[in-house]
Amino acid sequence: MNEYLFIGKIVGTHGIKGELKLKVEYAGIKELLKPNTNLYLTSKYLKKTIVKIRYHKRNHLVLFNDVDNINQVLTLVGSDVYLKKDEIKDVFHTKDTLLGLKVLYKSKLLGYVTNLLTTGEENQLLEIDSKILIPFQKMFIKKIDYEEKEILLDMVEGLI
Repeated sequence: MNEYLFIGKIVGTHGIKGELKLKVEYAGIKELLKPNTNLYLTSKYLKKTIVKIRYHKRNHLVLFNDVDNINQVLTLVGSDVYLKKDEIKDVFHTKDTLLGLKVLYKSKLLGYVTNLLTTGEENQLLEIDSKILIPFQKMFIKKIDYEEKEILLDMVEGLI
């Protein structure tokens, strides 16, 4: 099993001091991206440590520890970005971990997770049996149990 988790892609540079634009694929990853976090780039998993990170126009702007000008990062544009799974301390749910889990509401089976759709920086929808869309947010998800392979919903009446 791969020890790295794909999180996004470097899509460009920002300014002349070596900041990079990182387009993140997962909502909820903002808490994991902070100074001193290691990111791994491309298929060779080149290790880079975040010194500074901020959000700007739908992208994260990242500055790495060994960079002080744009010329040092031009070759990194287009790189895939990964986190090392054993360095992630928080539980982080990805499409791969959620696909196929059964979804229950008040002990009734609604179906199985068929997709996780990203609709914005911090917005995701669970797709259940390709028919039902549920916001993937704490207020709607009561519990995710990987041992039982199920998601228990705690929803607002009328949502489904």
